[in-house]
Amino acid sequence: MATDWPDSLKPQSVRFTPVTGWRRGAPTLLGITQATSGDAGAWTAQLNNIPVVRSEQVLKLRAALIRCVARADSMLISPNDGCRSTTANNGTASGGNLRDTTMSISGSSIQPGNYFEVDNRLYCAYGVSGSTVNFWPPRRSTGGGTANLINPRCHMRLSPESEQALETNWTNVQFISLQFEESREVS
Repeated sequence: MATDWPDSLKPQSVRFTPVTGWRRGAPTLLGITQATSGDAGAWTAQLNNIPVVRSEQVLKLRAALIRCVARADSMLISPNDGCRSTTANNGTASGGNLRDTTMSISGSSIQPGNYFEVDNRLYCAYGVSGSTVNFWPPRRSTGGGTANLINPRCHMRLSPESEQALETNWTNVQFISLQFEESREVS
């Protein structure tokens, strides 16, 4: 089950970073290296400067963290980048096979650089020609559905590096930053 990140804990900034499957071999005698890329891709999210000033924020953060650490939930986190058009609308995604990086999205005003969500997975458009959209990471499901451009969200789990946040003495903390990784299981 996935839970929305609490509104009262809105970070000052959210940075989504792609994680790829690049592998590089050792250099040859001539100094040439060969790099190959796997087709898998995922996201990490850095939530920076989450306010924990009031006692209700401390309680909400503690509850969210304990759910994440216990692996009871994945959190739905939005890129929140402020780059969505005020006239953005959801569209209809069609076509697309597993691992494709192109699909058709009709009825939307998608632009390169927009995040969108299809089948509970987050993607970023890098090319648009008519209704054909090139995106990353490769498709992780087949078929179509609604392309959510208004409030795209990603299923994330707390990264192991951020689990120590539960040990924080909240009396002298006003802001905290957390790292999340895309959840492979989607509910």
